[in-house]
Amino acid sequence: MKAPAQERRVAQGLPLLLLALLLVGPAPGEVGGCGADPFVVEAEDFCRDQAAWECRRAEARGELEGESLSACFDTIPNSCVGAGWPPSCVPRPTSLQTNACLDALALEENVRVPIEELDACVDVCPAAPAGGAP
Repeated sequence: MKAPAQERRVAQGLPLLLLALLLVGPAPGEVGGCGADPFVVEAEDFCRDQAAWECRRAEARGELEGESLSACFDTIPNSCVGAGWPPSCVPRPTSLQTNACLDALALEENVRVPIEELDACVDVCPAAPAGGAP
């Protein structure tokens, strides 16, 4: 049986051990890659996610419901097959850029804002500068 003083020391050290474990762990968003760059997103994946939000936005505006809403979602897989980024979209969009666009699409305050006017979505793959060269 442990002495009361020894039990007290163990009990006092336990919170410090837990604190140390929390401080040494990865930061939120950094799990799996110690400071790794955000990954490049496949155009098909972004196409599907963006199209799904467009269906939800149309529903929120009262433009789609019931079977027409289901049909909107049903067309997504086929409409995004073979989707690719335009050649002018270099460097390719990262998860940070595409997630910012999807987050903007999800905001209730943006339901009536056309996607072309959402800065976060325009930033995914900005238009090539006029005249060709940057």
